[in-house]
Amino acid sequence: NDPAVKVDDNSHMDVAKGYRPERWLNHDTKPTEFIPFGYGPRYCLGANLALAEMKAFLALFARRVEDFELVNMTPENVTWKKASIIPKPSDGAVITVTGLSKANAHGAVGAVPV
Repeated sequence: NDPAVKVDDNSHMDVAKGYRPERWLNHDTKPTEFIPFGYGPRYCLGANLALAEMKAFLALFARRVEDFELVNMTPENVTWKKASIIPKPSDGAVITVTGLSKANAHGAVGAVPV
């Protein structure tokens, strides 16, 4: 139980009464860490598969992108990550894809069907 959101009568554990998503809007109860797959003994069993699928998607997507534009990325509004060897924005970079290459029927770029 999280002491920041625990209620003495244990109503925070009730499905109907305890569901209050607005509790995370309060600064004291807002999570400070982003742990998408959990931690410790309850770590997600499919985490490695999910990461591999994301990498495969990004690799295939990057191969198809012919042209893109950075959205709202001027020196005045970019906060750079401090603890990073490679300079990168602290909250990522939004892009608008302006051109995609054509893929063949198999979905592969540049591959010749046999």
